[in-house]
Amino acid sequence: MPDPLFRRLFAETENTAWESVHRVRSRARRRTSIGIGAVGAVVAIGLVAGGVAIGSAPSAPVAGPPLPAPSPSSPSSSPSPLPSGAPSPPPSTAPPPSWPPATPSSTPPADVTPAMMLQPSDVGAGYVPSAVGTDGDWSAEFTLGAIGCLGGSKPEAVTGRVQSLRKGPEVFVLQETTVTTPGGAAAYLADVTDRVRRCKPAPGQSVRIADTDFAGDESVLLVFHLGAGSDTKIVLAFQDDLLTEIFVKPNPSDTAIRKLGVRAVARF
Repeated sequence: MPDPLFRRLFAETENTAWESVHRVRSRARRRTSIGIGAVGAVVAIGLVAGGVAIGSAPSAPVAGPPLPAPSPSSPSSSPSPLPSGAPSPPPSTAPPPSWPPATPSSTPPADVTPAMMLQPSDVGAGYVPSAVGTDGDWSAEFTLGAIGCLGGSKPEAVTGRVQSLRKGPEVFVLQETTVTTPGGAAAYLADVTDRVRRCKPAPGQSVRIADTDFAGDESVLLVFHLGAGSDTKIVLAFQDDLLTEIFVKPNPSDTAIRKLGVRAVARF
């Protein structure tokens, strides 16, 4: 016999109009789409809110690598401590070096002695000392003035000596040696050289520098043409502050008078 609950359910649904299966499926799909859309909207709103919060948050500064701690340094000039018990080195007694280094200075002689002059053996056989003809009309200054060159004066002399070595009335060697004030000999030779190069003698006369630097610190051989076949040669040379001047008659060769200049400086 049928159950009473079953009979009542059958009586209530016997005349009920049921929807087709197709419509039921369509309604289910619509409900599912609406649910999914609502869920997506909620998720999107959450993401937007979270993005705003994240974007508005202040960014923390990026910390760089830590700087190395400074290490204590000691001055390079500080000496290393001596080990305990070691004796201390003795203090230096050497004087401090000077700059520029001192240069030895030569002391000029107080006098020109006969030994500092040319000797007969330097000139040749038969020559002897003589007091004749030692006046100054043979010097370079006298001869330069005689042909019209610019005049000058010899350097300031501390002391000096003049001598004549003679072999005959017209065969002799005259020499004058002077101790000048410091630098005077060099300045005088430079002045003579300059005046010779600028000299404009009268027609038929001339002067030239035949040779230089063959004796002493500096030296010069002057050759004068006085006209009418008359020639004169004079040597000027100096060593330190000793200046010597040599004249020879008769007129010698350049080689012969240069040798006398070398020998004269060697006597200093």
